[in-house]
Amino acid sequence: MISTAEKQKKIKNIVTGLAKMKQLQQEAIKKKNARKYIKTAGRVIRTGLWVVPLVMGLINSLTESAEAEELDDPDGEDISEEMESLDQFDPELLNSVNEIFEQFDGLDGLLAEEFIDSIVNDINPNDLDIDDILAAESIVNEMCTAMQYC
Repeated sequence: MISTAEKQKKIKNIVTGLAKMKQLQQEAIKKKNARKYIKTAGRVIRTGLWVVPLVMGLINSLTESAEAEELDDPDGEDISEEMESLDQFDPELLNSVNEIFEQFDGLDGLLAEEFIDSIVNDINPNDLDIDDILAAESIVNEMCTAMQYC
């Protein structure tokens, strides 16, 4: 059986990964890789994990940049499936998630230990199944790695 402390450490890895994804999102916009970012993040949508609404918030905030890229390069990544998946979520949920990420935009120390810890401390690890935690940790790490090489 996995301890609460071990679960918390894994949750911290997930939150840190999501913070890195937020930074990579800004880099994707600068590099005109919003569609590639959405395609990579879209893999999470199909897993049905509890982290999906957060990832959807990352995708949703890139919509405008991705549309601009499509005008510049219509032969780029096809993200229609990922964009259709946004329709499966309650607009209020997406708005709430977007508000969270908008607050992230104003922070300088997104990867600061204190900031990450404050989020992790608000999550009760006993409410989460270890299999979901492990799967989410794996996917977030994979996404970060994939996006670093865009």
